[in-house]
Amino acid sequence: GASDSASTRTRFEREFLSACAMNPQDAAPYLPALGTIAWRHPLHKLLASYLNDAITANSSISVAGLVADASKVTEEATAVFLGGRMSETNDPDILLAYLYEELVIGDIEDAVARDRARLLTLQQTGAGDSPEADALYTRIADSQRELNTMKKAHRPLGN
Repeated sequence: GASDSASTRTRFEREFLSACAMNPQDAAPYLPALGTIAWRHPLHKLLASYLNDAITANSSISVAGLVADASKVTEEATAVFLGGRMSETNDPDILLAYLYEELVIGDIEDAVARDRARLLTLQQTGAGDSPEADALYTRIADSQRELNTMKKAHRPLGN
């Protein structure tokens, strides 16, 4: 159900933040994405911003330094950063790529759902042929193509 997908999403967010914190040098390519992901949990958004700032400011920062500094921002940081279960058994580069893709795919799916809901509202109010509706059709089609491409390329962990 919806709560299952929400809890899966939150778990992927936590795992991604943990993988970034545990592998700050490997996380460097993902720093710009930390600001663009639609974080569901306010704590995760805060920690993403912290990671981006801290690793950008010091690209050779240690895991210990990162976690210690983050705990000054919020006491919950340590639990999130050290709580990743997937980091124990996966190569950091592969794990980071996998989790990043999961989050981006989820964000695009959510955007498509919002666009479809808006389009339905326009159709129900007689504005189904408006410029806004045309723009939504185009955006939904583009997003679906992007999703299909990403999903085809997205590999499960361990394969």
